[in-house]
Amino acid sequence: MTWNTALTDVSSTQDEELGIFRFENSKVYQYVLAGGAITQYDWVKASGTTGTTIVPTAQTTGINDPCMGASQVAMTSAYYGWIQREGAGTVKKDTDYDCASGDALMGGTQAGCCKKLVTNAGISGCYGVALAAATTTVATVTALIKGM
Repeated sequence: MTWNTALTDVSSTQDEELGIFRFENSKVYQYVLAGGAITQYDWVKASGTTGTTIVPTAQTTGINDPCMGASQVAMTSAYYGWIQREGAGTVKKDTDYDCASGDALMGGTQAGCCKKLVTNAGISGCYGVALAAATTTVATVTALIKGM
């Protein structure tokens, strides 16, 4: 299949079928619309009922936002682009927490970030697995992304 856009393209015009999946190099991507400002490596969730408009995740009071994947590029609100749904990629990590290689990751306390999974009632699952260790001074980590 020939694509109209590169995985790093972001545009105010819809150049691909909204919601379409793309498989490249053992990774899965989805074409979406940003429902708010997305920074590079943000964990993102669906906003609304379509499942194709995204906003950064934000954990509140023990409830883990269901994560669709991670944006590998910054996106302006109302712009179209690709998010990574599955496979190895870079993700934002909550700088209040560290993680070790192999740790399961859940929503962090900072918007668009993850942290090491902790056992707690109300947690809906993990976003992925850390593929490298990261200290509290590091804002990103390489992870095996598992979007829901």
